[in-house]
Amino acid sequence: MQEDVCAEAGVPATVADRFTVEGKGRGVAYSENIRSVTDSLEMCKTVARQKLGLPANVVGILKAVTGREWTKQDLVKIGERKVNLERLFNLREGLKPSDDTLPWRVLNEPLPDGASAGSVVKLEPLLDDYYGARDWDRRTGWPSRKKLAELNLEKDRHD
Repeated sequence: MQEDVCAEAGVPATVADRFTVEGKGRGVAYSENIRSVTDSLEMCKTVARQKLGLPANVVGILKAVTGREWTKQDLVKIGERKVNLERLFNLREGLKPSDDTLPWRVLNEPLPDGASAGSVVKLEPLLDDYYGARDWDRRTGWPSRKKLAELNLEKDRHD
């Protein structure tokens, strides 16, 4: 099942390797898009992730509730639009790319033992991959004009 979701999202199978950056940005973006939809539907994340085979079965739920036809791609696009709209709001309120970070300890204190002993999170390459997957400007944090037009949000850009 996980391989199917990865392929559907355009995420390489190597994403499961905890030491690689490749595909992690796209994987996180796809997951955020789906979670954004399930949050809007007030669905339990655990149940949605474990039992519903997202986004395939959510399409059936939405059809049953609304009587309207939906596709998996519709759900992903709705989630992507919502995530980008939230990003625009946060940028308007002063968010900067430097705010996209993790706790100091995760970035600076190597793990003492286990399979990842000696590792710290290398955040910059992960952010580069994520911003690229989102089509956000790495310097400003803003979604590209092309992305905003694709999501019908171009009038919301105020830079």
